[in-house]
Amino acid sequence: MTEHPELPLDPDAPATEAEAREAAALTNALDSGAEHASADFARALKAAHSPASLPGPDHQALVAKHAAASPSRGKLVRATFAVSFATWAAAAAWVFYARYQSARFDTDLSAQRSRSTAPLFSEPFRRGERSARIDRIALARAEDYRGNRYGSWGVR
Repeated sequence: MTEHPELPLDPDAPATEAEAREAAALTNALDSGAEHASADFARALKAAHSPASLPGPDHQALVAKHAAASPSRGKLVRATFAVSFATWAAAAAWVFYARYQSARFDTDLSAQRSRSTAPLFSEPFRRGERSARIDRIALARAEDYRGNRYGSWGVR
């Protein structure tokens, strides 16, 4: 690490004469409002740490400027929000309408209707054979479903 020749090695070392003169000049510039190389930076730091109130005329000018600009900006924000909301609502309505139309046209009059499962079984099931019964029902309904889907697509 290289050492800068102007920086003291000990941070707790007393200020040099040049540093003391510069600090006094900065203090005088800050108190009197005079120009100094570091005064603007020091004022900005002070304002950031503890901001002061604006003088009356400056405050009123800012309020008037903001009040004059706010209505048009507020209208623009509300109009933009309304247009974007209307666009999203129209898109959602179109999606729901398209799904409704798809569901409506998928219904074919020749499609299989719900029915009893009694014709699937010629003999009653004995105890412990429930799984086979459910499998037979599922296979029959899957066949009906495939027939309905292919029928709605025009495949016979």
